[in-house]
Order: sequence, then structure tokens, then C-alpha cells
Amino acid sequence: MPRSNYFQNHLDAANEGFSHLGRFAALYREHFGELPSETVQWRRRLQEQPVVEPARRAMI
Repeated sequence: MPRSNYFQNHLDAANEGFSHLGRFAALYREHFGELPSETVQWRRRLQEQPVVEPARRAMI
């Protein structure tokens, strides 16, 4: 995991009252079915996808 992701996940966990990142990751995985780093990767890939605008209809 890139350092920036690690620190952001750590800050998010700390803000929610978790002092042990491993416990946070385990509980996160139990609740959401994936690790926090997997969620970050998924969201980044989603944001990197180009936006496809709908085709415009010709005015007749």
C-alpha cells in the first residue's frame, strides 16, 4: 500500500477511536468484506475512469 494510503487509513481509523490499525482493518473486513486498502484502490480506479457523456440527439 502506498504511504499516503497508509497514513490516510490510519488517520481515519484514529478519528473513529481505533488505536490499533490491525484491529481496525480486521473489523472493517468483517463488516464490509474487504480490507480498507482494497476499498481505497477500488475508489481510485473508479475515479480514474473517463466520464462518458450520453449521445446528443439531433434536432430535426
